[in-house]
Amino acid sequence: MHTNEILDKIKLLFPEVSIQEFEHITKGYENDILIVNKKLVFRVWKDGVRSYQKEIQFLDYLQSRVNISIPEVTFRSADFWIMGYEIIPWEELTEQILHAFSEGERDLLAKQIAEFFMAVHGVSFDPEIQTLGFQHYHKTKHFWDRLQWFLQQEKNPKILAFAEKLRAGWNDYRENTEDIRLLHNDLFSKNIICHSRQNKLSGIIDFSDTFYGDFILDFVALYFEYPDFTGKVMEIYESLSGKKIHRDNVKLFADTFALNELYFQDAHNKSIASRLVGVQIE
Repeated sequence: MHTNEILDKIKLLFPEVSIQEFEHITKGYENDILIVNKKLVFRVWKDGVRSYQKEIQFLDYLQSRVNISIPEVTFRSADFWIMGYEIIPWEELTEQILHAFSEGERDLLAKQIAEFFMAVHGVSFDPEIQTLGFQHYHKTKHFWDRLQWFLQQEKNPKILAFAEKLRAGWNDYRENTEDIRLLHNDLFSKNIICHSRQNKLSGIIDFSDTFYGDFILDFVALYFEYPDFTGKVMEIYESLSGKKIHRDNVKLFADTFALNELYFQDAHNKSIASRLVGVQIE
C-alpha cells in the first residue's frame, strides 16, 4: 500500500495522533508497517480481516499471560484492517548485541525466551484460543517439498550435495503428531527486541504467523541464526516442561530452511544460509 494511503487512513481513523514524522517499512509479507513519530507502530494487513482479528485477539489474550512485553494494541479498526501500538523500545537482537551479553545475561535471555514459548504452547487448548480458528499447518511437509525441489532442479554441485545429505535425515524423520501446540512460528532475532545498553530483553513482536504444529518448530528460526544460544533455550525449556526436544530434528529443519533462504532477498538470512551450505549466491 502506498505511504500516503496509510497516512490518510491513520488521520481519518485516529485524529488524536499528530503525525510529525514517519517511516514506511515495506518488507512485511503480511502487512505494511508505518512507524510514526518514532513511538507508534501502525500495521495494515494485506490479506483481510480474519488474520487481523486473530492476531489482535491473541495479543489481547496473551497480555496477562506472559512475563515480557508484547505489542499492546491501542488503535484498531477492523473495517480498514489496521492496528497501532506503542513501539517496544530499543533494537532487534543481533550477533553483536548477543556477544556483548555476559554469560549470566545470555542465560537469563535464554530463560525468558524458553518461558515465553512455554506460555504460548501452554494455552494451546484453552477454549478461548480455539475459537480464534488458528490452523494446523504441516510445516514439515513444506520443508520436505522444498528439499525435493532442490534434489530435482538444483544444478550447483555444492548445493545438491548439501541437499543429498539432508535426504538421509528426512528418510529417518517421523512427524510428531502427538504434541501439537500453538506456535509463535516466527521467532527470528528480528522479532526479539533487546535493550542493548542494559543487556536485557525488552519484548517480542510479530504474531502474524501463529499456527498449530509440532512444538519443536518454534525453535527452528532462532537455531538457524544462533545454534549455540538456542541450545541453551532448548535445555531450559526441557527442564521447565519435562519434554524432550530432538536436536537432530531441529537441525534438520534449520538446514532445510537454509536451502530455501539461498534464493530469497533477505540479506541476513541469505548470508547465514550461504555459510551453512558453503556457497555464495549472487
